[in-house]
Amino acid sequence: MTGFTVVVTEPINVVGVEYLRAEGVNVVELPPGSTEETLMEIIGGVDGLVTRGSIRITREMMESCLLYTSDAA
Repeated sequence: MTGFTVVVTEPINVVGVEYLRAEGVNVVELPPGSTEETLMEIIGGVDGLVTRGSIRITREMMESCLLYTSDAA
């Protein structure tokens, strides 16, 4: 799983973050209180998101991620 960048949008258990890093994932942790606008500023350069729901993830955000693909025509 090396070479991927994932944004953690809100605090999660440190074990989860450590696991991702041990697998070679570049983990970007947003500070508490971050907004959708904060996420939109960096989302274009990431491969995935880990979220618990405090920041609403929109279709626009998902389409901005590097590896986004859609079969919908």
